Amino acid sequence: MSPFEQAKSNALKIIEDDYTELWFIVCEIRKELPDACRDQIREVTKRIVEELMAAHGVKVLDVETELPLPLDSQQVNQMIDEVFSKIKGLPTIGDGFWLGIPLPRSSGTAYR
Repeated sequence: MSPFEQAKSNALKIIEDDYTELWFIVCEIRKELPDACRDQIREVTKRIVEELMAAHGVKVLDVETELPLPLDSQQVNQMIDEVFSKIKGLPTIGDGFWLGIPLPRSSGTAYR
């Protein structure tokens, strides 16, 4: 498995377990691509999140309600660019936004 696919697989496992802040995904990418520069990590982060949104129903969550926001991958990529532009290093705890996989249920939405 390529480092990209391993990072994506690790990110999916984390998101499937519970909603997850963006920096967790960045950490998984950094583990698999330790020599990547900041710009490369940003681009890989965008690609992984985009693929997880398309293939696994990952959504950006509202921090207060924990409900999914109606954002497409282009909007989420812009959010990732904004996060990276506001900090000097890589995102860490508190930097970014939350991701999750909504599960339908009769009385509303639940998350893994």
